[in-house]
Amino acid sequence: MKPSEAQQILSRLYTDQVYRKAFLAGKEAFYQEQQISDPETIGYLNALKPEQLEFFAKGLYAKKYHEVMRQMPGTAHLLKNRMGELFRDFSKEPRSYGVHKHHEEALAFMDFIRREEPVSARIRAVLKFEEVLLRNFINPTTWRICYLSYDAPAFLRSLHAGEKPMLQKKCLLIVFRKGKIVRMF
Repeated sequence: MKPSEAQQILSRLYTDQVYRKAFLAGKEAFYQEQQISDPETIGYLNALKPEQLEFFAKGLYAKKYHEVMRQMPGTAHLLKNRMGELFRDFSKEPRSYGVHKHHEEALAFMDFIRREEPVSARIRAVLKFEEVLLRNFINPTTWRICYLSYDAPAFLRSLHAGEKPMLQKKCLLIVFRKGKIVRMF
């Protein structure tokens, strides 16, 4: 087995709870089921202690959680206590991402929130604005337009400034050029 394949197994052990439980429940059965036969890989995996595996899995989960929350501070502020539970539910299904993995994971989490959580128009407006900001970062198109029914930009500015954030109802049309806001009216 190639080193990259062993690294994929290890990565999945850290990120996929079901996969990790199957591994810890019976390594020999796990190796057969996953068709792992390389003696070097098996020796490496056998040397892993369950507490090491759990420690690294929790650390990776915490890092992913904080990175995603950093990408969507307004939504995190508005949903407060629900974010942890929602992210735990979201993280139960393993996913893989490309070059912008934290941004892509935040976008996937935004979609998950829309599907799984009944949110108010206020939260939808902030979620939409944060999504547009992420999409502009990942793929800055020449022009992009966003319509909001709440002043999400002012809300995020006050949140970043450490002020008490106020989310006011206000119809906004935001024009982006190459990923940057050029006009709001």
